[in-house]
Amino acid sequence: MAMPDHVYIARNDAYERIVAEALRVPEHETGGILVGRMFCTNSANVLVVAAASGPGKPAPAYADMYVPDTLARQRELEIWRAMFAPHRLDYVGEWHTHPAIHPRPSYGDTCQVNAIFADTAYQLPDGIFTPIVIVEHGSCRLHGFYYPRETRHPTAVECTVIDSAIEPLMRHLATLDEGK
Repeated sequence: MAMPDHVYIARNDAYERIVAEALRVPEHETGGILVGRMFCTNSANVLVVAAASGPGKPAPAYADMYVPDTLARQRELEIWRAMFAPHRLDYVGEWHTHPAIHPRPSYGDTCQVNAIFADTAYQLPDGIFTPIVIVEHGSCRLHGFYYPRETRHPTAVECTVIDSAIEPLMRHLATLDEGK
């Protein structure tokens, strides 16, 4: 079971998109998909998130849930798969917002993760990355969580936002990747 030791998130195509969407509807829950790849080296398992979507339009949002536009998210996933084909990126998870008083995955989040694991359309051999974003006083905090397929319990993971281009990091990690 590969559990990430660390998660790197691209600022431009992932983190800034998450923050913009979260700040767009701070009083409602929102979210989107994450596209990246797990690199398993001899010293660490590193998850790289290169892109993130929003919920799609028109995705109804409520104070405690949102309904994503699955077709719009699938179209974005296909675009990113093509754009990042040399790096073999794919769906790695879901991000969404929570109220500030609840910065951990909820029971409903765990039910959603279990439904994703049960759906054979998802190719997640090791687990799913599910960061929770908290909007408070006009700013956002990202709390990284990973559900290993084996345990299906959320585990906090360290996340770093990468300011520079993410491709050089992925090329370097690919040379070290034991799963190639």
